[in-house]
Amino acid sequence: MKNRLLIILMLFASYGMNAQHSPIVSHYLLNGVVINPAFAGSKEVFTANVMHRRQWASFKGAPISQLVSVHAPTKKDRVVLGLIVNNDRHGVANNTAFSAIIGYKLPLSDNASLGGKRSLTFALSGGAFLQTANFTDVITNDQNDPAFSYDFRSRLTPDIGAGVYYQDKKWFAGISVPTMVERRFIPLDEDIKVAFQPEQMNLVFQAGYLVKINDRLEWRPSFLAKTIPGLSSVIDFNNQLVVNQIFLVGLSYRHQQTVVAMFEFKVNEQLRLGYAFDYGFNALRSFNNGSHEISLQYALGFKVKSANSRMPF
Repeated sequence: MKNRLLIILMLFASYGMNAQHSPIVSHYLLNGVVINPAFAGSKEVFTANVMHRRQWASFKGAPISQLVSVHAPTKKDRVVLGLIVNNDRHGVANNTAFSAIIGYKLPLSDNASLGGKRSLTFALSGGAFLQTANFTDVITNDQNDPAFSYDFRSRLTPDIGAGVYYQDKKWFAGISVPTMVERRFIPLDEDIKVAFQPEQMNLVFQAGYLVKINDRLEWRPSFLAKTIPGLSSVIDFNNQLVVNQIFLVGLSYRHQQTVVAMFEFKVNEQLRLGYAFDYGFNALRSFNNGSHEISLQYALGFKVKSANSRMPF
């Protein structure tokens, strides 16, 4: 049984080496740059995020991820910058990615009757991706199996993404391609082949709206759709309730896959803490205790001329 589980984990690792890379997080509404580089600068102040995610708790070798991101507008107002560093460990594989973001923020209107301050941001991300795999750590029935007789040390491969993001005081919408590069691990060559295949790109669509119920309560419904045209698609439906601009509780449903409970607490104007618990419906639900994610956001209001440092999304 132990051998079988390890082989299953290897299959997960191999899948990661054949697919396009996009971090799996539940707090993407708090840290939108992980799915859309054009989210950079949307808070209108320097913003730093730290996340730690433990997927499928109690399942040995299950994915563990850490992510750090920073983004901000610049003194030129319309230029936004960002940086993301992400590390994933699953089974015997370890993936590390880092990307720099540069974008252009186009103001659309300052007319309150048109929804308040409106903007449209275009952004590109570019960086590198590093994959390693300790195949010799796998316990197999055949100790001489050549497929597990060496450890793979990957070379750096490029990573490119792009996105567009619209927001005002009431709603937001975005479309992005988190990565345009496909990587395929070739065991016999002990190498990774890099390809640019538009038909395999993972498109991400996102939109949300703010409903002010009264002076104390806000409702924030939103959705996110990930799709590879002609192959697969996943849709998230999110509902968040904000109390006194301090406490947030939310529930997310990923169609036929996962239910996510989310909580956020604003310690002060700069610091936010978040926690998310994922419960899956897939075949692994009997072997784990769900997934846990902890997030921390710090916003430094260095931009004195910021028009609004309290954007709702």
